Amino acid sequence: MKSFILFLLTIFVFIVTSSQSSYSPSWKNYYNNFLLELPGNNNFRCYLYHNEYITCPNVIKQSHYKYERISLILHISSDRNFHEVENHLKNYDGPISLGIYMKSSFSNKEKTIEIYKLLKAYAKKYSKLSVHFIFKISRKKNYYNYLTLSEYPINVIRNIARKHSATRYIVIADIDHMFSKNFETKMLKVAKVYLKENYNNVLVYRIFEVESKNLKSGPKNKGELKKLMSNNKASVFHPYNKKGHYIPYLKQWFKKNDTTNPGIQFEATYNRAQWEPQFVSLRNIPFHDENFQYLLRDNMHLRWELCRANYSFLVVNDVFMYHLGRKKNGEKNLIDKIRYHLNGKNKNIMKKFEIRMQKLYPITKNKCPNIWI
Repeated sequence: MKSFILFLLTIFVFIVTSSQSSYSPSWKNYYNNFLLELPGNNNFRCYLYHNEYITCPNVIKQSHYKYERISLILHISSDRNFHEVENHLKNYDGPISLGIYMKSSFSNKEKTIEIYKLLKAYAKKYSKLSVHFIFKISRKKNYYNYLTLSEYPINVIRNIARKHSATRYIVIADIDHMFSKNFETKMLKVAKVYLKENYNNVLVYRIFEVESKNLKSGPKNKGELKKLMSNNKASVFHPYNKKGHYIPYLKQWFKKNDTTNPGIQFEATYNRAQWEPQFVSLRNIPFHDENFQYLLRDNMHLRWELCRANYSFLVVNDVFMYHLGRKKNGEKNLIDKIRYHLNGKNKNIMKKFEIRMQKLYPITKNKCPNIWI
């Protein structure tokens, strides 16, 4: 009888402990469920994800890279201009893991083959690229309105692209974000010192936006960036949301000479929930919460969780990221309109997130800012 009671207690402890684990998507891979047939006798086993998406990983697979590299995690929809992908292949030196949300159905091969052939051509030129196709199983709507934009499953794509990356370090970015020259080489030196299993650190880099949409005109270093800013052709990203990406001590950052080993400028305090720092991290940080919809704190919430998990935000010298083209007020107005109409649903998502944070990290409640912004 005592043994039986002890057994029940063990099960209870396991359940409680499991319920308090960090958010993690379901990674049950049923590779034999689906077969994607592509040109050149290339057949790919795909799996069902959350009973909602068919995921075909590594339809294009990069050449072998050392584990001690920084994988760039990207997401894109199949109806976007894939020239943006080529920009990243030209701009970023390290391995790239790209998740593509396919707007066509799994059974509609024409569009899939078209994209596959285009990316295959890129892969012949750049061996750094891995590609994962993600199809939504059910499609109830066949029309578009402005709210359809919020249905883009951004965090599903991010998580899948991240899961199928193959390096120790990761940097998660958007498709129109470019990097300063030798970003990975420089950041890797800092990462090897400050990103270790027993260190709760992320390496924060500054983000700007430039007037030109041409990658060739993008700033390669701080000197070029400063010149663009002096001529009002660049600014801190982005002017209509200054609290989102403002990092202090910019003048001091510019004054420090570029070096091959940039080091840390300072440790930033996460004291405002609007701040959405961009960073390099170990691959084992919490996953994005897939309950958050596109444009509704879909990226910001991960910063909230890192704060609650007691991570330090270390701002790095020299390296930076920039957005090609200026963010426009029209984009902000559309986002505000979507947020207004989905406000009730988003409140429920945030309440559940807040409850989960309190279960996981009760002792840091007063350390981090209020997320109700």
